[in-house]
Amino acid sequence: MINARAETAQVRSMFRDALAHRRSLVAADGFYEWKREGRRKRPYLIRLKGGQPYGMAGIWERCALPGREPVDTVAILTTAANELVAELHNRMPVIVDPADYDLWMGPHVHEAWALDEVLQPFLANGMEAYRVSL
Repeated sequence: MINARAETAQVRSMFRDALAHRRSLVAADGFYEWKREGRRKRPYLIRLKGGQPYGMAGIWERCALPGREPVDTVAILTTAANELVAELHNRMPVIVDPADYDLWMGPHVHEAWALDEVLQPFLANGMEAYRVSL
């Protein structure tokens, strides 16, 4: 799984322990969504205004596969789309405000309710989207 719903990660056995104990920041400077325009889907780049990098809320697990070395995996938490992204898709990655990095990464926070403020859609007025070519 590359994505996990922020709203249900705390109750799904696949993600619950990682949300409580193995949170990460996944560095990015944008993400893509496709908008249906007639019969075609067109790619759009969505990013913070100005294009500065940011951290998406991630959770990670170490998976032990039979007969293989353990593999570290990561899933990006998603939330409902803000007004900008909703024109393209109904979900978006959780973008963690830099002011919340310590809270998100803090090893002392194990209760999901303490992270509710972090797991909200990023404000649309701080983002931009534009069509790109393939």
